[in-house]
Amino acid sequence: MCEAVGAYLDEIQDLECAPLLGRFVRRVLAIQPALEPEIGAFGLRFRDALGIVCEISVFGALFLVRLGREQAVEFRVRTTETACEALDALLRQHGLEGAPGPTDR
Repeated sequence: MCEAVGAYLDEIQDLECAPLLGRFVRRVLAIQPALEPEIGAFGLRFRDALGIVCEISVFGALFLVRLGREQAVEFRVRTTETACEALDALLRQHGLEGAPGPTDR
């Protein structure tokens, strides 16, 4: 994990969603290492050569995941199940299958 992302996750570690968010972000980086993370005022963005692929906005007990460039799909993540749905959608978006989910360590 890049240093900036690790520092961001450390900064928000007291939020209720932090443990699940950390696992989710590690999975995003693992399934698509070519994505370039950016830290913003409200969360994280992951870009590829064509633009933003995944945006994560953090709100205490939950985080929002937006996937896609034009007609983005949004997930309100409070549970591992929803995090897995968002990861599955990201995998489908990139034509990948079989990546480990957020509960895997």
